[in-house]
Amino acid sequence: MSLRPCGSRSKLLRMVAPWALLASAWLPSVAHAFTFARTGDGTSQVLTYIWIGSHGNCTLNHSCGNVNAVDGRIPLNPYVANLSFGTPKPWARISIGGSLDWTVGPGQLHAVHVAAVWPTVSSDATSNDWLDGSPSMDARTTPLTFQVVAEAGDPPSTRLQITPHLDGAIGLFPAAGGPSTTTASANLQLYMLVEVNGRQVSRDSLVTTMVSHDGLSQVIPVAFPSGAGNTSTAVVSNGSVVTISFWSYITMDATGTDSYSQGQSTYGEGIGPAMVVDVQNIGTTDVPGATATSGLQVRLRPNPSSGLTHLSYAVPRTAAVRLSVYNLAGARVATLVDRNESAGGREIAWDGTDSRGRRVAPGLYVVELMAGGERVLGKLMILGR
Repeated sequence: MSLRPCGSRSKLLRMVAPWALLASAWLPSVAHAFTFARTGDGTSQVLTYIWIGSHGNCTLNHSCGNVNAVDGRIPLNPYVANLSFGTPKPWARISIGGSLDWTVGPGQLHAVHVAAVWPTVSSDATSNDWLDGSPSMDARTTPLTFQVVAEAGDPPSTRLQITPHLDGAIGLFPAAGGPSTTTASANLQLYMLVEVNGRQVSRDSLVTTMVSHDGLSQVIPVAFPSGAGNTSTAVVSNGSVVTISFWSYITMDATGTDSYSQGQSTYGEGIGPAMVVDVQNIGTTDVPGATATSGLQVRLRPNPSSGLTHLSYAVPRTAAVRLSVYNLAGARVATLVDRNESAGGREIAWDGTDSRGRRVAPGLYVVELMAGGERVLGKLMILGR
């Protein structure tokens, strides 16, 4: 739904027609070839892995590890060892490590961090033997940074869709029976953040503990709490910066003969979970880029909305900008933007709550964008959940 300048809020409200509320707020457009180039520090991201068990730890045989990235990448090459004590037969086996990787193509960016951990207590161990493996990744202190690069014929700006997700499961396989309790467990701490031009567009974390005992085998899928709600869009232009942060700390344990735990994902057995961020150019935005001849514009999607509403807007020149939402009584229920901004296109998401964090009632609302003495108004229908 394109919003046009209007002299007064009351005039706009008199013009509202029920059929207009069903109009589409966002029209599809043709994709262009904007691509991505990695920039900044690509060596300070680090993978660390350690293990400890009932018969030793990784410091005793120098098998703890720290692996720094090269060009923002750490290959998937987990440390694998059979652990022995006083006998040729291993009492346990550990596979532990992880990876950090990214790929780019025309209009696409794919970044992924995968953990790899698989502690196993063997049949030659005693019922009281145990083994813990802990890989961790820090790509948050120094995140992955990419610059948007326009190609010949690309428009001044485009719109990116950012889709983060968590792929995989945790497998817990404690042995059945035995003279004492067998256990397989996992503790996950996973964090993901995506920023565009320094503004957060998606963020989520998962902190959870899983435990199984005495033959109760489980394969437990993992996902970020916000799920599909992590998907967002952002308006960018040539030189815009996309920043992706990953941080993880995982501990997996096996206790008792023939018990093991493992990460699982599409990347292979014992490998997972995987944090993935996909960024895709979904076409030129209906909001113009930073051009002095463009007027004040804003678009809303979806409209009607029952959850997050994305408000994309453009201002033609540097100005004090305020983006507000009013109810039909004329009361301001939320102020989404109130700051000085330079010319160009931007996007913000509104979760449908007022200034006190309360969900607004279903109904018709007025969106007001003011900048540099100009003003545009539009209508937004909020549906009940």
